[in-house]
Amino acid sequence: MTPAMKCFDTQLKDYRLDHDSFKFHHKLLGHPAMDMKHLCDVIPKLAADGNVYYSSGKLSTNANLDRAYLDHKNGLSIEETVHRMKDVDSYIFVRGPETQPAFKDLFAALCSDVDVWLKLNGFGCRTIDPLMFIFVASPNSVTPFHIDRISTLLMQFQGNKTVTVFPAWDHRTVQPEVLENYMIRSGDRPVYDPSFENLGHPFEFGPGEAIHIPFVAPHHVKNGADEVSISLSITFHSTRSEKLKEAMFLNRLMRKRLKMRPTPVGENARLDLRKAGTYSTYTRVRDSFKKKA
Repeated sequence: MTPAMKCFDTQLKDYRLDHDSFKFHHKLLGHPAMDMKHLCDVIPKLAADGNVYYSSGKLSTNANLDRAYLDHKNGLSIEETVHRMKDVDSYIFVRGPETQPAFKDLFAALCSDVDVWLKLNGFGCRTIDPLMFIFVASPNSVTPFHIDRISTLLMQFQGNKTVTVFPAWDHRTVQPEVLENYMIRSGDRPVYDPSFENLGHPFEFGPGEAIHIPFVAPHHVKNGADEVSISLSITFHSTRSEKLKEAMFLNRLMRKRLKMRPTPVGENARLDLRKAGTYSTYTRVRDSFKKKA
């Protein structure tokens, strides 16, 4: 018997993790930790710990999201920004709010549900490297085209938005070499081109709804015009995504050091597993030599 989920629609068990993007429902609407008044109080505290990044919300779809807080500053303090989200055209990104007491139980409940889902999909028994994120954005804000290096469950609490998700491993949107470089944080990043917009699936997204964004699936977001948007995500790795990540690391080694053209990850599941095993062996041998040196 499938354990009852605390945070997500029980029908989540019917969906395939990391194969498709899809919309479902969450049970957390009205949670006090996600109320705007509470966020106005807690976000400046999190900012003091270096866990808050914010920028102008007037970004292009092809802007560099990783550098938005540096390249597109809104000229305000975080206190001013969070209290004036309705009229300052800003975007706030909070990393790891579970360090605050108000979010600890919520984080634990989300991880428990993800554990259940991983087991149902045969991807291990425990969530790997889970992390929570909060997004607060002014009306009409844009989250540029980007890829997450993990799997994502995104939940909406206030406002509406359109989340456009593109298939993972689709070479028409992101070339394998770009994805491999991005995964090791080389500075390379996927670049948006309007010509492949019709390859994505736009999800109209409102309060009480959630979206699964598969591992390395590109996506971008446009907020509605009428209300400040509040979203929460839980991100994580599974045993499967960890193996795929290691396979990409090996591919990059093969390209850079051996000048080979390996089969892109995501095309052959058995080959990807063998590559992951090879990379794991390589890192153990490399680290062993480092210790002896």
